[in-house]
Amino acid sequence: MFKKNPVSYITLLLLLLVSASTYSSGINQIIRTQMWNIEQSSDTLLQEGLAGSFFGKQGDWFILAGGANFPHGKPWEGGTKTFSKEIFIFSESNNLFQPITVSNKLPFGVAEGAYVSTTKGLLCLGGQTSDGLSNKAILLNYNGQDVAVETYPDLPFAVKNATAAIVSNKVYLLGGQTEDGQSVNQFLILDLNGLDKGWQSLPDFPMSVSAATMSAQQDGEEISLFVFGGRAIGEDNLTNFYSSVYKYKPSKDEWTTKNDIRLDETTPIQLSMAVSAPIGATHIALIGGDDGQVFHQVERAINRGDIASRDSLWINHSGFNDKILLFNTVTDTWFELDNPRKTPVAVSSVVSDGKQIYMSGGEIRPGIRNPEIIKMTAKVETSFGLINYIVLIVYFGGMLFLGFFFMKRNEDTDDFFKAGGRIPWWAAGISIFATTLSAITFISIPAKSYATDWRMLLFNLAILMVVPIIIR
Repeated sequence: MFKKNPVSYITLLLLLLVSASTYSSGINQIIRTQMWNIEQSSDTLLQEGLAGSFFGKQGDWFILAGGANFPHGKPWEGGTKTFSKEIFIFSESNNLFQPITVSNKLPFGVAEGAYVSTTKGLLCLGGQTSDGLSNKAILLNYNGQDVAVETYPDLPFAVKNATAAIVSNKVYLLGGQTEDGQSVNQFLILDLNGLDKGWQSLPDFPMSVSAATMSAQQDGEEISLFVFGGRAIGEDNLTNFYSSVYKYKPSKDEWTTKNDIRLDETTPIQLSMAVSAPIGATHIALIGGDDGQVFHQVERAINRGDIASRDSLWINHSGFNDKILLFNTVTDTWFELDNPRKTPVAVSSVVSDGKQIYMSGGEIRPGIRNPEIIKMTAKVETSFGLINYIVLIVYFGGMLFLGFFFMKRNEDTDDFFKAGGRIPWWAAGISIFATTLSAITFISIPAKSYATDWRMLLFNLAILMVVPIIIR
């Protein structure tokens, strides 16, 4: 039948391939572990928690610095934001953070800056201080005894709520809010191997944005940068919140759009002040954030001078986004993780080693801090799938049957090697296909097809497609 109608043969192969491709495995759930609670600190001014801290990892040590809170009264009580100079060093043991005493502090209290972990320490960029915004870049390096504070090239201008990531020892800084309250579309790079060059400009981000979050992750071809959400003040003096996702590919030096942040296939969600971190080989977790709904009500109340309504909205705020979304950088798809213990949080800080995500502090709702540092570990449940089992059983069963069937008829070496010419074309085709397959063919070609497109997979399919044509 297949010799007479090769189209049917190819169609059958493609149908089997498509049906088999519907079975997948991935990250299904996040397991949360409390590593430390700042209520354990001896400093009573810090015990309510901190938001907007710098957080990173240097070797086996974790570094937490800066942050802000309201220890002398909430905003609706007339309290003012206090900026911390404290630096904490932690080691991890038995799923707990063990604080290490250090005497040094930040040169000034600061929060809501950008940060990246480097091999030399935690690089802190910009932020807000009690005297305004900062353009300073400082490196916190723990030497086993104390923290050394090193000065790095200043930013071109003072900024807060920018976002940063590091790829191949190059630090990328994007967006942020300037002293006049406006968001910017700056995209800068600092080569840590050439600090004398300072910050260099790259192609501007497609829009002005602050409070976005950026992470570096493999996209199937290289490590690219992915930027999620953010916000900016619009012409009507109200803040626009974004659900957009952009990718920057260093090798091409260009921006491309990806699918918007969404809860499912049809429900986009706007987020700012969220945090993101790479996890696994091709995923980025997007955690918490503010969707802007109450934020807009507060803005309108402030614009009309209605302080009572503003305070009521703050006090009765239901909490920030409590969802953990996962973005696949290869397939450009979103899904929500099962998160049994939901904690609404924004303005928090994260560091990831690719397997676990560590999140520090943040706001549960306006003025109310989260005192915890938690570790989030991905739980993966795999499913081999019914069709995969059927293919496996039929394939190996068929090979065993052919072996036993023709083995009984072997009489000499000609029978052993050629079966005396009795092997039908389809059996010879299977033999050719099996011979050409190897471990690298089973693993690398499907993986490359998944990461890029289907062209590589056609290499395998072509062997089967030509069997009816070349076998006589």
